[in-house]
Amino acid sequence: MRSIALSSLCLGMLLGARPALAAPDGLPVFSPGLTMQSSPAKSLFDQGGVQYKSGDYAGAIATLNQALQMDPNYAEAYIGRGAAQTAAGQYPGAIKDLEYAIHLNPKNPSAHFQLGYARAASGDHIGSLFDYGSALFLDPNFRQAYFQRGKSRYEVRNFKGAIEDYSQLLLM
Repeated sequence: MRSIALSSLCLGMLLGARPALAAPDGLPVFSPGLTMQSSPAKSLFDQGGVQYKSGDYAGAIATLNQALQMDPNYAEAYIGRGAAQTAAGQYPGAIKDLEYAIHLNPKNPSAHFQLGYARAASGDHIGSLFDYGSALFLDPNFRQAYFQRGKSRYEVRNFKGAIEDYSQLLLM
């Protein structure tokens, strides 16, 4: 399941605006949606992805910290760092990063999905249902979101809802 986290980062992005929030870890806040995604930050993001895939979550977090120092509006880097923190069991930090990624780009289904995944991993299955629903609203063909929402529905004993999600998944 952890490979789902980073692979879903590849989905397309649509820009959106939200009220200003403080960036995680004290990073400065610039205009949301105007990320420069410079070549060095992108290279670090890619390096963090390799570290994540190899199971080096601490290394991925450190590398993505560097990318975010270069480009504090790099929403995908917040998503990647949130996924790595989730995999490392650092749920509060993951949730904070993923909420900020959604602030930067509220129309990114991967950010909503990852937030749901972090909440479910932390035991908040009810909270995860909202996030998976948001991901599916933005991308009705997001297969992993149906699967994970089905798992969360099962955990909260909404068996009918879980069956609906798994049935939808089988029809895709």
